[in-house]
Amino acid sequence: MTRKILILFLLLALCFSSCLSESKQNTSLSDTAKQADFLLGGVCAFLMDGKDAQSWIASSLKDAPAAEWYAIAFRQMGGYDFSSCTDYFYTSFDSTSPRAAVTRQKFALALIAVGADLSPIQTAVDETIGAQGIMSWVYGLHLIRNGFESALYTEDTVIEKLLSLQLSDGGWALSGTVGNADVTAMTVQALAPHKKTEIVNASCERAISYLAKLQETEGGYKSYGVLNPETTSQVIVALTSMGIDPFTDARFIKNGKTLLDALSLFVLEDGSFSHTLSGASNPMATAQAFYSLVSYKRLLDGKSSLYEFDEAEKLSAFSSESAIPAYKWIASGAILFISIILMLVFFFLKKRNIKNFLFIFVIALGLIAFVFLSDFESADDFYSTTAVQKKNIIGSVNLEIRCDTISGEESPKHVPKDGTILKETAFPLSKGNTVYDILLEACRQNKIHMEKSGAEGMIYIVGIGYIYEFDFGDLSGWKYYVNGVSPSIGCDQYVLKDGDSIRWLYSLELGNDIEN
Repeated sequence: MTRKILILFLLLALCFSSCLSESKQNTSLSDTAKQADFLLGGVCAFLMDGKDAQSWIASSLKDAPAAEWYAIAFRQMGGYDFSSCTDYFYTSFDSTSPRAAVTRQKFALALIAVGADLSPIQTAVDETIGAQGIMSWVYGLHLIRNGFESALYTEDTVIEKLLSLQLSDGGWALSGTVGNADVTAMTVQALAPHKKTEIVNASCERAISYLAKLQETEGGYKSYGVLNPETTSQVIVALTSMGIDPFTDARFIKNGKTLLDALSLFVLEDGSFSHTLSGASNPMATAQAFYSLVSYKRLLDGKSSLYEFDEAEKLSAFSSESAIPAYKWIASGAILFISIILMLVFFFLKKRNIKNFLFIFVIALGLIAFVFLSDFESADDFYSTTAVQKKNIIGSVNLEIRCDTISGEESPKHVPKDGTILKETAFPLSKGNTVYDILLEACRQNKIHMEKSGAEGMIYIVGIGYIYEFDFGDLSGWKYYVNGVSPSIGCDQYVLKDGDSIRWLYSLELGNDIEN
């Protein structure tokens, strides 16, 4: 009798575990508020590695990529002490080139967020407003809205300037006559606190209609032809700033997919986010997804928008568990199901030796543990120090990668102090090789991070050596030169010839600051 009771207990335990697993999967993915909590908790687990938020802020925030964005996000979660970070943001502001006005504005905004005084850098901040195109007006408005006393501009004059830059399609852009989703969303974020003014509200509504038209069938947005989470994150912040639920508004549900569905496509097992589908963890994608979800939580809690630092109340609690891929729940469920079937077979065949059931139970638990603890992917698989064995070699080319415009003693730790990411190196040239082919070969052989966007024939290099476009201002990014000339075609379209010299250089001003 005791044996039968024990067997029944084991069967019930496995059934309960199976139901709990299925219930956990459904509840974490079905409800938008709970899913937002889940994703927020995943990023926190990724960042903090077991620390509580306050300890991480005090010890590690200043060392995190995109530290200014995390400062703003955690400030809007409320109740944290940022005194250990203020000197870092002052130093970051001072060490950033005045030409990178927008980057300086972001550090200034972070200083306001953490409660620091801007008077020591008052004049320098004032000079950034309007100094670097539309985005310097956008961040200038954020600064003034949050108490920065500009000697040159008022809220009204900056708002008037932004309204004058709106394009006929309802959007905004860095240049040209066609609106850009990122720039449009970020401009709406700045204007949203002033939506009670009729003309501002009408302008924002036109922009929201335009953003709805740009949304893809997957629920998200593309940049340079590639679906990415950053643009989706900016739209989430824009809508929440306007008081619109981004995940339930009918205008932003395409083919049954929401912005949250699109954002969730890029979450990785460790809780961070990738820039592209199936890509590696990306610091900016992770930071932007995080603060967009904080903005959503503020909307649910009836609080002000992400960039309105009017309060420091804590958000409702969220889970700190890391995101676990669906395949792990599915695999564990299958293991439990098979184990139950095997136990039932043994039971009805009257092979009821307790050792048989214990063996199945232990094996099932071991397999489930293996599924949850194993990681089947490695970022290093992409790289190889072994030279590629090429065919049809017609000569050789030289390649150099530099970032002198942002290098120096005060540069971020991932930026080489001498500006050299790859010294001039010779590579064999096969017939038909493009600039992109050689860059890809160089990065693989030298284990240099490289990230691209765009389909074949339109490839654009987003980042090299963890230095990305827009990291140092809205005009910053990578440009390539062949024999001292910047070609007008994409890097995967420029076919090289023997003896060509290629240089990839990081520019702060669309190449205008490059002497080649």
